[in-house]
Amino acid sequence: MANATEFWLDHFDDAGVTAEELADWEQNYGVSLPLLLRDALLIQNGGLVLRGKDLRIHRLDEIAPPSAEFWEFADHELAEEIDEYDPNLAFWIGCDEHLGGQYLLDFNESGSDAEPVVLEYYSDPGEATIVADTFEEFIDDRTSRDDSPLFDWSETDTLDVVLARQIIDLAADEDILVRLEQVLGRREGRLVLYVHEFNGDEERYERIFIPEPLDATMSTVQQCRPAPANTWFLHLYPVDSEGIQSATSVRAPDEEEWDNEEADGVPVYATFESNDRELLKQIRQQLLGKS
Repeated sequence: MANATEFWLDHFDDAGVTAEELADWEQNYGVSLPLLLRDALLIQNGGLVLRGKDLRIHRLDEIAPPSAEFWEFADHELAEEIDEYDPNLAFWIGCDEHLGGQYLLDFNESGSDAEPVVLEYYSDPGEATIVADTFEEFIDDRTSRDDSPLFDWSETDTLDVVLARQIIDLAADEDILVRLEQVLGRREGRLVLYVHEFNGDEERYERIFIPEPLDATMSTVQQCRPAPANTWFLHLYPVDSEGIQSATSVRAPDEEEWDNEEADGVPVYATFESNDRELLKQIRQQLLGKS
């Protein structure tokens, strides 16, 4: 991303902070915000990032150090490496609205007037890890696009075992195609769910490797969409979500490039949707050996 003028997904006139407000924030916390972030906040005080794959940047008044309670439970590689780590030099800056990750700027390694590293934090497993050496590198990585999805849908034809295939037409009218295709199976002994969804807003591919065993209490069949779709979903909830591996590719209908993202440990569970409740109960029984 070259500059702040192309930073925000939705731009509102006169919606940014003032230079005085930025200066007050920096004086209060004793650090200098990265230039790209400063310029973006002057244009708009927080919001979704353009092509940011569901990345939301906080408002200036929300950019603040985590609570003391956070540091009691979070594992952080920098805090373990730096002898005199100062928790007041780390600041929440945003979150991933799709996967649930949270992001921080950490000035402990660089110093208060230099470029901070960017940390990614998930409450499960509770680790804060470095994902970029600078804020600009972080934004460039989040907004980059590729010519093709992370995987080819033809993978579903070469699974070792196919447990279920499901196509659901969720079209509200003839002018809007809403189609959900799913394949649940096994590849090299691992449970894997493939999802292909197309609607008027975007096309999405998702592949999720789900570690077993599943949690019998959490892996339930519940109603999903009301009539006329009238669908149900089966939660595929592993006992240990750290082993989950996901690959997601999203493309807007009027664009050729794909937003691709890979992640470990998220989402913490997957769902298989069907308008056949009995099918889902059979899949659950097959996976758990319980009715």
